[in-house]
Amino acid sequence: MSGSIKPKEATSTSTPPKSIEEELRWIDITATDGTGNSALMIGIRDNKENVVKFIVDRALSVNKLSEVLQIVNKDDENAYSLALRAENVASQRFENPLSVDF
Repeated sequence: MSGSIKPKEATSTSTPPKSIEEELRWIDITATDGTGNSALMIGIRDNKENVVKFIVDRALSVNKLSEVLQIVNKDDENAYSLALRAENVASQRFENPLSVDF
């Protein structure tokens, strides 16, 4: 068939996925959202164990773990109280860092 147009084959121009360290390297670990939840609290709630580990490690490395753990949201909860209520691996890691391997 002359004059027919063939569909263009898709080419992949997307960049490879970034590591958690690359994705979160600029995160403000003490920032909170509109309801007062920190990134650590959201990571615990959403069972993002790699995020929880990264934030705890980052907080330790910049000597801000105490500050991060003292953040209280509008429901009067902190990361530890959320971890106690959650039933997921991220919270288990947070509650007892030696009990769960990543």
